[in-house]
Amino acid sequence: MNARSVPLVLLLLLAVGATLYLRTRVGPSEIVGLVPVVRESRVPLVLRLDEAVQAQGYPDGTDWRAPFTDPFRNVDADGVPFLMPPTGALVFRDLPVHEDARLTFEVGFDGVSAPEFEGVGVDFVVVGATGEGGAPRELYRERLAATAAPTRVRGEAKLPPEWRGGRVDLRLETACERALPDAAVLPVFASPVLRSNGTKVRMESATLETVRLVADLVARYDEAREALEDADDWEWVAFTTTREQCFAVRIDEGDDERPPIPISASGLTPGFETDARMRAARGGVLPALYFQADQEIVRYPIEDVPPAARLEFAIGVDHRCVGVGTATFRVAVDGETVFEERLDPGTDPGQRGWHPRAVDLAPFAGRSIELSFHGEVATRAPRTIELTETPPLGAPIPYRLEVRRVMGGFGRPRVVEDVEVPRRLAEKERRPSVVFVNVETFRADEPSCYGGVDGLTPALDRLAAEGTRVEECVTAAPWTSPSVASFFTGLHPWSHGVTSYAQSRLSDSVVTLAERAAAAGVTTFGVSTNDLISVDKGFDQGFEAWLDAPWANARQVVATFEDWLADHRDFQFLAYLHLFEPHHPLNAPGADLDRYVPDDLKLLDPEAELARIQGALLAGEEVSPDDPGVRLLRGLYRGEVRYLDRQLERLVRVLEAAG
Repeated sequence: MNARSVPLVLLLLLAVGATLYLRTRVGPSEIVGLVPVVRESRVPLVLRLDEAVQAQGYPDGTDWRAPFTDPFRNVDADGVPFLMPPTGALVFRDLPVHEDARLTFEVGFDGVSAPEFEGVGVDFVVVGATGEGGAPRELYRERLAATAAPTRVRGEAKLPPEWRGGRVDLRLETACERALPDAAVLPVFASPVLRSNGTKVRMESATLETVRLVADLVARYDEAREALEDADDWEWVAFTTTREQCFAVRIDEGDDERPPIPISASGLTPGFETDARMRAARGGVLPALYFQADQEIVRYPIEDVPPAARLEFAIGVDHRCVGVGTATFRVAVDGETVFEERLDPGTDPGQRGWHPRAVDLAPFAGRSIELSFHGEVATRAPRTIELTETPPLGAPIPYRLEVRRVMGGFGRPRVVEDVEVPRRLAEKERRPSVVFVNVETFRADEPSCYGGVDGLTPALDRLAAEGTRVEECVTAAPWTSPSVASFFTGLHPWSHGVTSYAQSRLSDSVVTLAERAAAAGVTTFGVSTNDLISVDKGFDQGFEAWLDAPWANARQVVATFEDWLADHRDFQFLAYLHLFEPHHPLNAPGADLDRYVPDDLKLLDPEAELARIQGALLAGEEVSPDDPGVRLLRGLYRGEVRYLDRQLERLVRVLEAAG
């Protein structure tokens, strides 16, 4: 997001009031009640990725979000795609089965990687089983020949009447007639939705269970570390390991004075994404308290424990230490162990990544306690691994790292308590719903309504004419993470702390727009196509439903929102849609590409031209606006802007159709 970005916003600015540390804990509201209504019930599976389980066909460590990601991004085909390997499966667990339940979807292809793969047959299969160990039953099978161009064929799988009123697991399968590389053929299940006829079900207003943050322990540790840097009675010891610097702190012997917030006996500082050391199961990094030896990492006093409090954290072993040894994790309250677990990810692959854990603090309600975190490692044998560092400019730098001991971590430790917030139906005449659309790297000199290219942005032009067009605005920061954090919090980057790639996670301790909306009974929904704005980075705070969809195109985002809106149109809501176009890479679909890129420029390689132009500018050379590479990139950019504008028009039509 550059300093001249235009925020494309259908936006309600909620006022900053008293501090409420609220975080939503539930997904889309359940379908309840047995009273007649007009519309059908719908469970869009694309919004239930948390329940998805990958089966055969996916390599170990595949990101569970990958089926949503479109490698061509702007393939202009209907439906939100689950991209599948030529042979593989994706399972959705514990779905409700109502009257006349059926799964509707589209099947087809998003292309092939080479002409020789065209015409290869792929079977698309849907298998269902009741959740209590029932026998699997094939519900749908269709064989299609792989095509080079994006294709979709509508499909439907009816669920047996005897399954009504229960729960079901649905398995989406692809099976290629012969063995192929994973990227050779791109089969797709698009926009799967579990439906019923709606005569005996309806959406009821629900109660949201939320979480009040009592203490963000990593943030408190970091604050204490900064506060103690100048203290006379503490000694700081710095030492370096291979490619990273760690710090230890100890109190002088004989001095019993303790500061009021975290004390470290000999522990390392919290890790904030350095070298992406600790990978979350969902592919991200958590701020954590690390240990590489047998040590008490840190102690925290917690005063007046709330009645429904619990300690939440994750445990994990650095992915580079797999096979080196084991890590044991202990948590104590006033010196008494309340949690202990050992991880050995080298022996058990299921123990890799982060594993969420919790300790009930209700027995200590009303008391002041001291929490302490302990780590212990056991090393079997050192291991040497090959790694690559990619600097912002220049070629990747390979290096070798000898891992001599295990590094364990307590990920995102925090004390929380449950509270309830009622969700209310919208009073649309007096309290409108809000759709906040954020667009990446959108130049102010491109839209027609700002004096840009004539006819480039007709949908945006209409919004500007009918609403409010801002002529001058200043961004809080010239790139994505701090800018969006300021949108969400109303704070300057120095206050919310998202100031660099190393510190690009939004702290639990700040209060977001979505948290304030949820506290007021407003239903919240978010989807982001940039992995900097994601669950792993803490930007989902306060969102009842949030979907990470890295690099998905605007058409897919609008289709996902349309699915969600069908079940939530009766509620007052706040929706956040983060669109990636026209961010690099520039790959508008055919019609928009042809409109702005002459045929003679299509023979050029845009990535090579971009590298050539960047190199020239960095060397202080002038590059003419008439340079073929510049003309190519400008045409590609405008093609993406035109594509984006067409999706904004679709979004407006979706909202109008929903009233």
